[in-house]
Amino acid sequence: EVIAVIGQVIAQDGMEDADASEYKDFCKKMIKASQDITTAVKLKNFDAASAAASAIGKSCTECHEGYRSS
Repeated sequence: EVIAVIGQVIAQDGMEDADASEYKDFCKKMIKASQDITTAVKLKNFDAASAAASAIGKSCTECHEGYRSS
């Protein structure tokens, strides 16, 4: 849930790169995966939680490769 909030905050107008559609897409992916992991944990679905955790990591990695490396 905290990661989902972070995704919402960093996508707000005025935040660095928040005006880039690709950046907002990364934020949306991170938020969705964070919500998915919360749901999976509540359902005690380990496979879904693991997949969602991987999706969170992927969204972070891909974003940092494009926006935070420079």
